[in-house]
Amino acid sequence: MANKRKREQKNYSREAVSFILIALAIILFLSLLSYDRADDPNLQIEVLNELGRTKIRLGNYHNAIEILQESANKAKIIGNYFNNKLQIKENDSVLDYGCGTALVLSYINSRHKFGIDISYSMLNEAYANEPRALYLQSDRVPYIGHIDYIISNGVFQYLPSLLFAQNVLFQMNAVARKGILITGIPNEKQKEQREKKRDELGKKKHPPHLYYPEYIFRQMGYEVFPNEFQLYNYNEFEFGVLKRT
Repeated sequence: MANKRKREQKNYSREAVSFILIALAIILFLSLLSYDRADDPNLQIEVLNELGRTKIRLGNYHNAIEILQESANKAKIIGNYFNNKLQIKENDSVLDYGCGTALVLSYINSRHKFGIDISYSMLNEAYANEPRALYLQSDRVPYIGHIDYIISNGVFQYLPSLLFAQNVLFQMNAVARKGILITGIPNEKQKEQREKKRDELGKKKHPPHLYYPEYIFRQMGYEVFPNEFQLYNYNEFEFGVLKRT
């Protein structure tokens, strides 16, 4: 009789343990279902949208999507600005100096696109964003034959010196067949206001920006005008230049 009771107690114990394990498994399964990876601060997501494939670590999926979409919208505005200002046609060839990840280049109407950038990692992303273009890693404009149009946005602020920038302009002049359009050039006349803005944003010295007197471009035959779009923090303190060749 005693042995029978012991066997029944063992069976009850096994059943209780089994029940507890099953309950824990169900709880764990439900918790996994309710776990929102968007709140994981260490989450690295790979977003595939109209910009291409981009890996980012932001901790919030929805914020990442918003940032990428905002970048796409700005790139589209700038790309269309270049298209309209230069009247770029499908058969025209276009070179983007400082193309970065080729977001702007992807919105250029041309079927014959070229991108130059000094950053190898950015060019890797450029291939994903605009696979129809040819890319070259460089900080200069080598003579690769005549290109109809050369465009550049927000790049001249990062050049090391005015002399280097002038050499780049001479190189552009030698390559461009129809025209050159450069935007986002920091205006020397508004350096104080622009640097104050950078200071407010905590970016004053990371890295230092190069400022330009307008006469450098006028002496080389460029038309100088205030920046015609206000998409970024410093655009109001910048100008653009256009040269028909």
